[in-house]
Amino acid sequence: MARRLAIAFACALLAAPPTSAATVDVHAGRLIDPETGEVSTGQRIRIVEGKIASITPWRDAEGTAAIDWSGYTVLPGLIDLHTHIADGSVQSSDPADPLKHSESATILKAVPAARTMLRAGFTTVRDVGVYRGLTDVALRDAINAGRIEGPRMFVAGGYITTPGGGGAIDALSADVPIPETFRIGEVRNASEARDKARYLLDHGADFIKLIATGAVLAIGSEPGALELSPEEMKAACDEAKL
Repeated sequence: MARRLAIAFACALLAAPPTSAATVDVHAGRLIDPETGEVSTGQRIRIVEGKIASITPWRDAEGTAAIDWSGYTVLPGLIDLHTHIADGSVQSSDPADPLKHSESATILKAVPAARTMLRAGFTTVRDVGVYRGLTDVALRDAINAGRIEGPRMFVAGGYITTPGGGGAIDALSADVPIPETFRIGEVRNASEARDKARYLLDHGADFIKLIATGAVLAIGSEPGALELSPEEMKAACDEAKL
């Protein structure tokens, strides 16, 4: 029989009662400790106010709701350090694809992408940039407020890039305007790099994303070729350290 897996923290949050003061006991048939590599059997995971409070041998506990995972192998929630959930996690070969969807349509794509990520066992992600600025901040905040289902998110707010660089969008036609929300991180010198880093951080970004070189899907951008100058990168990083 194939070994069945459950993701402890993610699924516990999904299954727990809505009250934040709830105490829930999870009966884990097998429990993996990734730090030591040990596998324990018959364990109780006690979750208090949405956080794991203790792990002890299983005993029936009075006054608590029990989740029966005695037939499952349980492990901590996974972390993905490179995602693009807020862009809907759909990669297209069309360089102008982000321009062909409204802001609301992009956000609607992001909602199921966030839910899928959580239910796949990833309880934390680092979302490393969006073309339409700050949509990732809105998604993160909606998850944190409990309005939609998704993992804990750390977000960049946008890309710091040169005009027409690896993090920019090209409409492929000079008569198609590029909305300012797509230019939120474009910089032309070190001063602008500092200012754009400050703007993104002031508007909710957790870190900054520098597109230092050219990228495959950017028209006129050479993959691997340096685009941001060392001075621009230093100015942005210095601002992020403050």
